[in-house]
Amino acid sequence: MESTVANAPSHEVHAPGHEDPGFWRAYIFSTDHKVIGIQYALTGLVFLFFGFLLMLAMRWQLAYPERAIPVVGELLHWVLGGEMVGRDSGNRMGLMLPDLYNSFGAMHGTIMVF
Repeated sequence: MESTVANAPSHEVHAPGHEDPGFWRAYIFSTDHKVIGIQYALTGLVFLFFGFLLMLAMRWQLAYPERAIPVVGELLHWVLGGEMVGRDSGNRMGLMLPDLYNSFGAMHGTIMVF
């Protein structure tokens, strides 16, 4: 005896009114435990990467205390302002000031606990 579902056309297999949930409902607002696990893993990797970048900036400050942070020094000044980022002896913007170092240390520790 053959199954009627196997012989049915593909559009009749699903119940009437069935729609694909779309990306947002299927992956962002999902209640499926497998998707939530993937979301948790990806979020953890993003935080790990951000904590790693904070650690790199702090290590740069320890290794070269009077030099501006290369690549991101100007960006840090633009985002955080002159209270946290200053100029080095060569007049280059991007020198990490003590308050910024303390802030990065606190953020790095909190993020790595997550």
